[in-house]
Amino acid sequence: MSIAKAKRALHEKNSTTLDHSTLGRPLHLLAGLNERLKIEVDAFLKSEFNRPYRAALGISQISQSASKANPVQWIDLGVGQLAVEMSRSFLLRTLDYRYGAKAKPTEINEALLSSEETSTEQRLKSSLANKMAQLFLGFLNQNTGAHSGQRPEAVWQIEIEIIDQIDQLKSQICLVLDHALFDLLLKMVAKPRANSKSQTAFFDQLKIKCHVHLAEKSLTLDDVLKLKIGEILPISLQARANVYIGKSKLFTASVAENNGALCLTSFEDAD
Repeated sequence: MSIAKAKRALHEKNSTTLDHSTLGRPLHLLAGLNERLKIEVDAFLKSEFNRPYRAALGISQISQSASKANPVQWIDLGVGQLAVEMSRSFLLRTLDYRYGAKAKPTEINEALLSSEETSTEQRLKSSLANKMAQLFLGFLNQNTGAHSGQRPEAVWQIEIEIIDQIDQLKSQICLVLDHALFDLLLKMVAKPRANSKSQTAFFDQLKIKCHVHLAEKSLTLDDVLKLKIGEILPISLQARANVYIGKSKLFTASVAENNGALCLTSFEDAD
């Protein structure tokens, strides 16, 4: 292989392809939802397994990333479609808690993991998947709508690692989101845009300092040195004065007197 080809191969290996659908979206804020989701899933595990079957299931970590899964079964929630993937070890362990009736759960070994999936496992998987889907729908603050009927595409996934505190067995639940659910997830962390009402309030509170050039008088240095406190300099006001913000001349205005006070009126944009 030539040096040029080797460099190109190394560059392709180390380079990251940008997903244009995620550009400009607050993906970096999604991790902030993990703790809240952890609390809700942990409560689900306690109500489903820990309290009724004296299990000790908990959550060790939650991570989010672009979807690598290609689910076969989707659950249509109306507002979007969700796939709930579960590791075989999770299904076997929860089945053991439900029907094993032992002081200590059965060890999950390679023989069990490689055995054919039973119809009991499939029913449990379907039941838990639907419950997790409803939990996630509530997490998004959404209600079930009419079935969308659209063909889903896996976009984002949330991986939940579960640990059994009795023997430290780790298993996984993976929530795979389509475009619609991913958009709802992003809306939870997106900063609200200012509406016209808030903009009006902002403009009402914004204070800008203006200064006005009313008159100009030339004096010699000798005249300046002879000035005393309280001395009056005669000046003549111009009909119009320049109004500045900082060093920028923005307006001209007419100078008028009102009850002994000088006022500005008839503002016009400066040339």
